[in-house]
Parts: sequence; C-alpha cells; structure tokens
Amino acid sequence: MTRFLEFVLALLLVAVLFVVVGLLLPAERSLSHRAESNRPQQIVFDVLNSFSRFKDWNPLRQNDPQVRYTTSGPVSGEGARLEYSSPNRRGVGSGAWEIVESEPRQRVVYRLENDARGREKTMTFELRPVGRNARNVELTQTYNVKYGYDLLGRYAGLYLNRTVGNDMKRGLGNLSNLLSTIPRFDYSTLERPVQIAEIASKNVLLVPTNAPRTTEGITLAINNNMQWIRQVMEKNRLEADGPLRLVTTEYGAENYAFDLVQPVRERQGTGSAAPAAGQRAESDEDDAADAADGDVPRLVRLPENWAGAEGDGAPLPQLEIDLEGPVQYTQSYGGRAAYTVAIGHPAGLPAVRDQIRAWLLVHGEETQDRPFDEYLRGPQDSFAADAEFVVYWPIKTADRPDWVAPTPVGGEQADENGENGEEAAGGSR
Repeated sequence: MTRFLEFVLALLLVAVLFVVVGLLLPAERSLSHRAESNRPQQIVFDVLNSFSRFKDWNPLRQNDPQVRYTTSGPVSGEGARLEYSSPNRRGVGSGAWEIVESEPRQRVVYRLENDARGREKTMTFELRPVGRNARNVELTQTYNVKYGYDLLGRYAGLYLNRTVGNDMKRGLGNLSNLLSTIPRFDYSTLERPVQIAEIASKNVLLVPTNAPRTTEGITLAINNNMQWIRQVMEKNRLEADGPLRLVTTEYGAENYAFDLVQPVRERQGTGSAAPAAGQRAESDEDDAADAADGDVPRLVRLPENWAGAEGDGAPLPQLEIDLEGPVQYTQSYGGRAAYTVAIGHPAGLPAVRDQIRAWLLVHGEETQDRPFDEYLRGPQDSFAADAEFVVYWPIKTADRPDWVAPTPVGGEQADENGENGEEAAGGSR
C-alpha cells in the first residue's frame, strides 16, 4: 500500500511539474530565417504572391511526393488559396495555405492550416532591397504560431526549429534555386503589364530575312522585301489583315535574322489595315484613361481586329496565291500568347522579349515557337524614339499539342541584306 501511495504521489508531482513548466513555456512562438537573391524585387514578390510556382519551392512535395494540390480564389494576391492532401498515411496529411495580406514588392502573409498543434499560424515573407545600388533582395521568412493554454503545444514549440525550421531552410534553398532559373529582367518597368490572350491564326505573306544589326541595315531589308510583298498583294487582290510583323529567328551580335510577315486577306471593298501605317487608333475613352494614369505616356488603342483577337475556333481557309520572288505564303501561329505594348526604338524590343519570358517563368508558363513584334506604325515610321509595338511570345497549353508551324509555300532565298536583285532594290516592284 505504501508503495502504491508513493507511486500516486510521484505521478501527482510529475503532473504538477508538467503543468508548472508548461505554463512557464511561451504561449506563442516565432521563428525566422533569411536568404538573399540577386533577382529583381518584383520577380521575387510575384513568385511568392501566387501559387503558380508553389510546388517548385515549397518542401511539401519533397516531404511527400504523393501530395495533391488544389487552388481556388484569385490567381494571386489576397484570397488566393491552395489546399493540399495526401493519400499516404505517413505523409503530410491535409491542410491549406492562403494569402491573407499582400503588400506589393514588400510583404506576403500566408495563413496556414495543418494538423500540427497551435492556432493562428502564419508564414510571412518580407522583402528588402540590399547590396550595391540595392540590386539584391533580402528575403526574411517568419513563422508565427499561438498555443494558448495547450500545454502539449507549448512543449511541441520546443522542437519548432527542428520541425518547421528545417522546412523553412529547405524552402528558402528551393526558392533561391528557382529564382536563379528566371532571367534577370525586371518586367515592372514595362509600359503596360504583360497579359495573356488567345490569338487567331492569320494567312500571311512572309520573306525570310537576314540583315546587319543596324538601323540602316534592317530598314533597307524591310523596305526591299516589303516591295515584293506589296506586289504579291496587288497581283492577288489582297489587303492587310493586321500590322506588319517581324518574327525573330536569331538576334545575333552582328546580324538579325527574322521573317518579315504581313497578315493578309482577300480584298473586301476598300478594306482596312489594322491599324493603318502611321496612324494611332485612339478615342476619347483612351484620353480619359491616360489622364487618370497621371504622367503615363499615351499608348495605342488596339483595334477590334488586332492579331490578339480571339478566333472562333474554325479552321482558317487557305488562300490561292500567285507568288513571286522571295515571298512565301503560310498561316501564322494561333493559340495562347503573352503580349505587351512597347513604345520606343525597336532596338529595345529584345529586352522586352526577355521581360515577357521572365514574366512567363514566374507565372508557371512555358514558351513555344518564336516571339514576334507588330509594327503598329508600319515599316516607315517604326524606327523612331516614340514608335509603337505589340510584342508577343506564344506559350504552351497543357491540354493542347505544341504548335507546329506549317511549311511555307514558294519563295526564293534572299541575300544577307534582304535584297532580291536590282529590280527590288530599285523600287520597280
């Protein structure tokens, strides 16, 4: 009997000690880790402000390869939510991450739901420019949890650095590796944000061109080959079905290889080029929108039949065209593409293409085929400081096969300046 009483007393003492020590432990805990990236602050913020690349940096899938993700709410920002679950009994279980605060380029706060002890769990990412000329970004990840009077939770908090902390370190390492794969181009400086549209396929006339990478060389090549294209259009009673395009093949150190492309259609009455060379399609609504934007420069308003207009899904009828010289006929890309409006000299367009590519990688998209630019002011007025362009990059779609360009019909090989004999250079064509 005495031993039994001693045993009960020992249990009571242990219980009392457990309660007393538990009450002395913190009722809430916070844990922080840091990393640094040399990518633009906008890129780091956008990766964290949506779930497009979540699986590529968060360690959940590393802990449990069978975990499944479901997203809901907005694509990014406050309200975006990701739920996860695992069929594996020994896996990560089920839970959710939801963005509850989003301060552009500065801060993203997630609310966490999981089976671990504690409540009001949050994961906060704070961004701060550091380094020479503030070109790097210091990323601070902080986990906060409240246990209240959950004594078991308070004891679990003693091992927080080993459990949650290890995942935080692994996640920051993954995030740094992911960011290093994204081109270092700050797309926040673009005149207009990158958007995604379903663009329609077009019947096009094209001339493969290889010109010196100078304004004079490219201008000469465009003018010479446009004479051939205009002659074929006139001979076949065709009209422009959109602005002139340059489809980039290779932008080298000394030469620029591209396809000079003019969308066409059978002539309908007087017809219309969309938009006509040298003209802006603007309206009173545009003026009001620009005024609301303050000092934002006025941009072209894309007409209804621009190349980004959504097609009706029907196959595009092929045209019977009598070709001449180097001019070829084919049908252009149709499908999803990222695009933005650019203003300035065309020498700045390669950087815009890289900015689009960086934006796509941040948002979990993958490019396909070649980028192309629409010269909204036509070939004559597009080599000025205030020229206007729409820059596109086709992107893949998971439920569709990759687009394969049809083989162009006709054409002769142009020389390295895009010229095709004295007749073209002389302007008789």
